[in-house]
Amino acid sequence: MSIEQSLHDISVRLHDLEKALAEVHALLLERPPAKEWYRTDEVAEALDKSDFTVREKWCNQGRIEAVKDPATGKWKISRHEFLRLCNGGGLLPRRR
Repeated sequence: MSIEQSLHDISVRLHDLEKALAEVHALLLERPPAKEWYRTDEVAEALDKSDFTVREKWCNQGRIEAVKDPATGKWKISRHEFLRLCNGGGLLPRRR
């Protein structure tokens, strides 16, 4: 293979990488910014569950890591727990 052919191949690969990088960048810009805390309805929507299930069956029974917001009295789920659940993390054992 000649040097000219190698340079051409490298140029084509760089162009393809730049195109792929631009596509990934565009996808990242479309995503909402990461939040520190999520509401039960947001978790429910992401996991295709009902808000009732997340709030009453999971939060109230300690099946997921959640805390009550002292200002509102509503459950909130941390970003870490939200990502764990979205990535297939299972429910915690029931509290006794």
